[in-house]
Amino acid sequence: MTSGVAYLKQAADMKLPNADVMTLSKGTELHYVTSSNDTVTVRIGDVTHHYKQKEVVLIPDGLNVPRSYYTMDGDKFVHFIYQHIQKQFDAPYTIGKAPAFAKRGERYYSVDSVHFTTLKGAEAGTYYNYYQWLPMRTATAYTAEQLDAMIHSALVEAEKRGGIYQHALEKSKLLGLGDVLKEAESTYKMNAAVLLAIALYESDYGMSAVSQRKNHLIVSHMSELQQAQYDTPAEGLLEMTAYLSSQYVTPSTANMAYGGVIGSKIAGLNKKYTPDPFWGAKVASIYAKLDEQFGLVDAKQNIRIAFVKQSKKPVSLFETTNGQDIAFTYNRFGFPVAITTISGAYTKIVSDDIRLDHVFVPTTMLQHVTTSY
Repeated sequence: MTSGVAYLKQAADMKLPNADVMTLSKGTELHYVTSSNDTVTVRIGDVTHHYKQKEVVLIPDGLNVPRSYYTMDGDKFVHFIYQHIQKQFDAPYTIGKAPAFAKRGERYYSVDSVHFTTLKGAEAGTYYNYYQWLPMRTATAYTAEQLDAMIHSALVEAEKRGGIYQHALEKSKLLGLGDVLKEAESTYKMNAAVLLAIALYESDYGMSAVSQRKNHLIVSHMSELQQAQYDTPAEGLLEMTAYLSSQYVTPSTANMAYGGVIGSKIAGLNKKYTPDPFWGAKVASIYAKLDEQFGLVDAKQNIRIAFVKQSKKPVSLFETTNGQDIAFTYNRFGFPVAITTISGAYTKIVSDDIRLDHVFVPTTMLQHVTTSY
């Protein structure tokens, strides 16, 4: 096999450059690089790993067998995830606005939600979903009342699906949490609309068993936190926001921070938060749908996004443009950041460290990206 994908027969870890690991779920598709008699070399994002031959199944490019794919529907990009182990497709979901390279009737393939190819393996283009890569330290433009309206709208749609969503408008643990979401945003500098999208997905719209019993709305699936019992949904939401802020967004080699965005297996919460490689895309799709329903208020903020480039040594962020007062450092790389002002040698960005509103990064260390909005 010269090119294609490999999928995992079982859940497995992938080593990261800093000796850390990220976990991938069973059936995860990975870009094929090469192979030997014993091993298969694969890649996702900028991370390369070697698995034993018996751990993966290979699918050559151009072979017309079921695979996860994306296609254009109107002006939207729709994702069809194929579960290789169960041999079936999940229900498709709309990620958001389609990328410029997409053509109607064509299928596109990606293992990381960013780099896309055709069935034959030819490069199609890159796609950065605005909602998936929007830094969480930014603030939503929506008010508490508007967030409550979003919750109501989401629950109306959920009830139509029946099942556990029956009576969601009466029983959902998310009802009336607009003020709490804005409190979380103010206290922990975590975008309230992003938190809402995560909570809707994680808690099954506030109707999952654990959200109903224990008031878990975020991180409800993590084993070390499943034992916690919260008196109210508000308490659970605020506690989990504090946890996400300190452990997944604030830069440190001692935590799980790989960028303060929803992200994918390239960067962001999705890198360590869950083995599902498309968790970030699914959460972002909820945010995109809600923002579109309410007038694209957040998209119209048009926040510019860039990635901190790879470097052989830690990248310092500064409190001023003098290049001396170090605020903090990125010891891991590829962090997405929100740009405020570009001025010569330094660019002002929203700080991932909660102690500061803004910091400055050497302009040469940034790679700007074009997002879907």
